[in-house]
Formats: sequence, C-alpha cells, structure tokens
Amino acid sequence: MSAGKKRKDAYLDFLADCLGRHANRAHLDINGLIGSCPDLSLRVEAGAKGLDNALLAPRTQLLGLALSGYNDDLEPGSVQVLGKAELRFIEERMAERPPIFFDPDYRCDVGCLLVPDNLAIPEALRHKANKTDMPVLASPKTRRQVEARVNLVLEEKLSPSLCFHGDMVVVSGLGVLILGKSGIGKSDCALDLIMHGSQLVADDTVQVRRDALGHLIGRAQELTRRHMDIRGLGIVNVRELFGVYSVIEEHPIDMVIVLEPWDAEQSYAYAQEQDSLEILGVPKPLIHLPVYPGRDWTNLIHVAVRRFLLKAKGYDAEKELSNKLGELLKKKAKS
Repeated sequence: MSAGKKRKDAYLDFLADCLGRHANRAHLDINGLIGSCPDLSLRVEAGAKGLDNALLAPRTQLLGLALSGYNDDLEPGSVQVLGKAELRFIEERMAERPPIFFDPDYRCDVGCLLVPDNLAIPEALRHKANKTDMPVLASPKTRRQVEARVNLVLEEKLSPSLCFHGDMVVVSGLGVLILGKSGIGKSDCALDLIMHGSQLVADDTVQVRRDALGHLIGRAQELTRRHMDIRGLGIVNVRELFGVYSVIEEHPIDMVIVLEPWDAEQSYAYAQEQDSLEILGVPKPLIHLPVYPGRDWTNLIHVAVRRFLLKAKGYDAEKELSNKLGELLKKKAKS
C-alpha cells in the first residue's frame, strides 16, 4: 500500500470517529419562538391551537403581495410579518379575497403571522386565524426590532449543524478546531493552549453551525460549557481556574488541526500538500500534526496559526525559499 493511500485511509478513519455524533435535526415551533424572544413580549392574539406549528424558514418574510394572490415566494414554515399596509388590505378585502394560506384546499404551511408596533388586528383576520389554527402573534416593539430579533433566533435555531468529537480553542484570534481519534490528547493540547493565553470554546463535543453568511460557528453544549474533562484529574471549570477571559461562548472556525498517531513508515520531512476539510459545504484549511511523546503540540499549533496569518497577508515562506533556490541554481548554471 502506498504512503498516500495509507494516509488517506487513516484520514477517513479519523473523520468517521470525529463525526460519530451528529447534532439532532433542528426543530423550532411557535412556542419555542415565543420562549426564545422574551424581550419582544410576544403574545398570542389568535390561532392558539396552532402553536405547535413547525418553523422551517431561517428568515422572516413581509407578507406583501401574497395577500393579492402572488404566493410563489411564500416559504413553508415561515414567519410572515404584517405591517400597516398589509393589515389595511386585510381589513378592506378579507371577505372577498382571503390570503391563499387560509384556503383549506391549498395550505402553504405558513408558520405564523407576526404583527409589530401593537398595530390593531382586524376582527376578520382573528376570525379566520382561529378557524384555521393559524397563530397570530403581536409585539409592542417596532418592525425593525422584531425582525432583527426573530431573524437572529431563527438563524441560530434552524441553521445547518453538526456535532464534532473534538476541542475548539481561540488562538491569537483564530478559531482552531482540534480533531483526532479518542484518547490521542485533544483535551490535554487544548488545556496547554489555554494556559498559554488561548481561550476555550468547547471540550470533547463541538457544535458547529453554518450561519446565513456561510461562516462556520463553533460552540459548546450548554451543559458542558466552560468545563473540560482531563484524564487523571476529572472535570475542571476553566473559567474558575483561569478567569473569565479564558473562555468564550462561540467563535467562527478558521482552521482545523488533526492530531494523528506518529507513523514510522510515513515521511514527515516535508509538509504535505495543502489539505482542506469541508464542513457543511464550507472548506476550511486542514493541518495534520503527527503525535509522539515529547513533541510540543502547543508551540506547533501557535506556529501553525501564525503561519496561517502570514499566508493570509500574502507571505509564503515555502514559496520564498523555492524562489531563492531557483535563483541560486540559475546562477550556478550560468557560471
């Protein structure tokens, strides 16, 4: 078996181990939305029997033209916002042309209707919503405040997500996801980094979601946040040991480092080709670090992060050395 094939097989094995636990499929209903936005003072004005409706769309929509029959853009499981114009239209024309999502023969599965600014809700809308179990929520906050807060909750709760078996720390401002097989020393490595000024995001289990801008955001599970499980010591509270600045709730993932067992048959004389790991459709730089007793992982990871930052600024040490070598060979050839 070639070294490249062997390395690829090892990579697939470690990835299967890291992705052994997937996050549960995101679920959010109207009750969950109300509970997640206490600052909006949301109240149910009609359609209370539909509070278990599932929300599926990660952004709110302004109902707008859907009231006049143009419903092609209505997203299933969406939160539809009604402003003054929409409410006036409903009050004047509900009897002659109810919105299509109220039609029992054609249900668009809109999640709920949301009225900001304490606007008056037409009785015709209340009646139709109660009849069809379509929740109508109201808030005293402005439309801008309501949409901003609800969109934030929807994005966080409904974004695509995965659950990795690994650790995540913030090193020199970069989010580093540390992966590797169980028992290889990910937590020890993360603890050493924290003792040298890095911040802990998550230990053992890292929840990763992709936000609306395509960024990968890593965070810890609520139960284990700020804690680490260190073999031989047990559970430790990082914030209590090292201070409030030693932990951070969540952070974008900038690079992935894989700790892998040292292989005597593998040549580590030169760096491998730039590799990447695709997570939720977003590729991230991937660095393999072979592990053996006595090797200083902390320094290596710090160097890897600084090297990454230098490359982002346009400096590449390998390319510089290659250019110098090329010039030297040309001079020798001429002489």
